[in-house]
Amino acid sequence: MPRSRQRDRHAPPAPERQKKDPAPPTKPALPRDHEPLARLLQLAGLGCWEVDLASGQMVCSQETLNIYGLPAAQAPASLEAVLQAVHPQDRELLRSTLTELPEREGMVSLEHRVPAAGGERIVHQLAEAVRGPEGRVLRLVGAVQDVTRLRHSERRLQLLSQVFESTSEGIAVSDEQGAIFLVNAAFCQLTGLSAQDCRGRRLTELGDQPLSLASLRQAQQALALKGGWSGEITGHRPDGEATSFWLTVSALQRPQEAATNYVWALRDISPIKRSQEQATYLAYHDALTGLPNRLLFNDRLEMAIAHAQRTGQTLAILFLDLDNFKNINDGLGHAVGDQLLKDLSARLRELVRREDTVARLGGDEFILLLEGKQDPDYSVRVAQRILDSLAQPFSIKGHQLYVTGSIGITIFPDDGQDLETLVANADMAMYRAKAQGRNSYSMFTPAMNSRVKKRMDLEGALRRAVEQEEFTLHYQPKVDLGSGGVVGLEALVRWQRPGEGMISPGDFIPVAEDTGLIVTIGHWVMQEACRQMRSWHEQGFRDLHVSVNLSPRQFQEKDLVPSVHSTLAAAGLEPRFLELEVTESMVMSEVEEAIVILQELADLGVALSMDDFGVGYSNLYYLKRFPMNNLKIDKSFVRDISTQPDDRSIVDTIINMSRCLKLKVIAEGVETSEQLAFLRELNCDLMQGYLFSRPLPAEEISDLLASNRRLA
Repeated sequence: MPRSRQRDRHAPPAPERQKKDPAPPTKPALPRDHEPLARLLQLAGLGCWEVDLASGQMVCSQETLNIYGLPAAQAPASLEAVLQAVHPQDRELLRSTLTELPEREGMVSLEHRVPAAGGERIVHQLAEAVRGPEGRVLRLVGAVQDVTRLRHSERRLQLLSQVFESTSEGIAVSDEQGAIFLVNAAFCQLTGLSAQDCRGRRLTELGDQPLSLASLRQAQQALALKGGWSGEITGHRPDGEATSFWLTVSALQRPQEAATNYVWALRDISPIKRSQEQATYLAYHDALTGLPNRLLFNDRLEMAIAHAQRTGQTLAILFLDLDNFKNINDGLGHAVGDQLLKDLSARLRELVRREDTVARLGGDEFILLLEGKQDPDYSVRVAQRILDSLAQPFSIKGHQLYVTGSIGITIFPDDGQDLETLVANADMAMYRAKAQGRNSYSMFTPAMNSRVKKRMDLEGALRRAVEQEEFTLHYQPKVDLGSGGVVGLEALVRWQRPGEGMISPGDFIPVAEDTGLIVTIGHWVMQEACRQMRSWHEQGFRDLHVSVNLSPRQFQEKDLVPSVHSTLAAAGLEPRFLELEVTESMVMSEVEEAIVILQELADLGVALSMDDFGVGYSNLYYLKRFPMNNLKIDKSFVRDISTQPDDRSIVDTIINMSRCLKLKVIAEGVETSEQLAFLRELNCDLMQGYLFSRPLPAEEISDLLASNRRLA
């Protein structure tokens, strides 16, 4: 490396200088005839330098000093001073390169860093050795340029290029005439065309046209009017399979130019559409049999009633319940029982016309809607056909199964003029058929009022129970999968009816809902649950929360949110320790209004849980809009997960979906160790069911909490 006061090893010794009195140091400068050139280089952002090897003296332009961050007053007297301004990690590379320069022919080029305020500069260096007439190296000359912005721009462009090529969306860029000049790999993959196939062509001119021409022309018209367009278009994959794409087109105005480019972004949405179609199908069909479920049946029945009212026609409802089906499930297992239901569904479809509807309400209950012009005896003939078909054995897994059924029949408009009345009367007629010995059908008659009388008696007793506070709460523990401990409790109302004992909620809750008494009962349940939870907190169980079920009537009350707030305040319970459970059907009846109410409750600080998930709409689009914290898998799926692949798949899907939506999952109805093992394998968050504990009075819950024992 050439240094001051050192001889270049390739140059002859410098002549010995006469000793003179030291003169004041002067600033090295370029020769005067070089100044115009230096000025031009400075304007171009280029710096130049020169080192005389004989003297070791270095001359730098002002731009060179600027690049290396050296003030002019401290201009270097040697190359070593410049080297000290170089980044320590790059200094030896530059030193060795310049040291070897006299041995090289031609110019060398390299880049190095220079520390600077707020970061680093990247400097591009060009240097060469200048030789005299005899080939002896006289001096080193070089040029430097600050290329920091250029390198950063190059890196940014490289990153953008990588993003452009790696994105899953197909992207094509066209000029203002629509001619494509740039496509990424995803666009080629989606269309089956190469970049060469696309270049210079409009999207409407692509070979083996992979996109709908009509949609493309619509997009072009929108571009001309609005400068952008997005929408679904049809097309086909490279293998010829029809598919759906989402196309977004936007104008890209080039700065300070009148010309416009257009960006065409293409995304294959066929998997999303299949998922939506599947979700819609599951929302309206029974997962086991594929028959319409209660929701779809009700829709069809309401439309049929409206049509019959306009045309003066009749329609019939047949309510079918299998006799002693529980014995098959208990004796041969749910797998055999489920296959029986599937085979029965196939038979029922064959016994009616195409315009008739066969639906499964749940369990072993089926309902049929017979529409159109028909003679009065048609419904009776269909009922008899069903009984005759049931008389034929079902061959399932080596078993010959014989089943019978009871059928109730109602006729519109004689037996009812609305959905609820027709179905309820058909249900009553079915119970009459069972009472008459089963394996028969029964027509509804006005004389069939014993069930109505029983209901009216129950309603009167329920009103007295509300007045005399005959209700109590039982609590079922929620168990954490990881710790095995109790982390929450679900409050469940019980009715201790004088002279009758404990009345099942399944008997009085529907009556309370119909009469509106459920609002009063629900308000009491929330007050008592919050009061009791505060008591448990005072006993030291500070992390527990309590969940309360909201009824549809409660959810529709205008003062629901203020009522919840006042209840929490009265009990002195923090909102985060209260969880409100709602069902899918409750919030899906008026979606937008439900979202507002749920958000107000969430803003209050209470947790929200979607109860009985999977048996209703299961609409994923709306589920992600609801501010839910938890999702409860309906016990009908949990019950058979150890034996039914379909239910196992549904539970697995629900848990995975909940993870994506950042929801905790609660499995209810856990009763066996096999169910627990499967849910543990899927990392279900919380569980409740008889395997851990039945619903208990508050006193027994206190004992359970005090024992501090693991339940799972």
